[in-house]
Amino acid sequence: MVYDKIGKQEFKVKAKVIVNCAGVFSDVLRKMNDENASKKTLSARGTHIIVDGMMSEGNGILVSATSDGRLVFILPYRGYTMIGTTDVKDEPSKIPEATE
Repeated sequence: MVYDKIGKQEFKVKAKVIVNCAGVFSDVLRKMNDENASKKTLSARGTHIIVDGMMSEGNGILVSATSDGRLVFILPYRGYTMIGTTDVKDEPSKIPEATE
């Protein structure tokens, strides 16, 4: 059953396959269906900066051989370049905030 918040109606949907596209919240959605569902995702927070475009679309760099085991990536992003890393494991947040 689904609920349309705009039309304020509930109705039944039938499907052969359901794709869970809830990102870091996918476990929350899975537990709504089965409270005993095991955790399948790990979430993390990190640091990212945006600089003038250095990378062309369709290209990217991933550095996985860092001394502390983190990944560093350099990716094209809307005409700019995003440089970032995943810093620490963390619980998903609807309103992420930067830490000191």
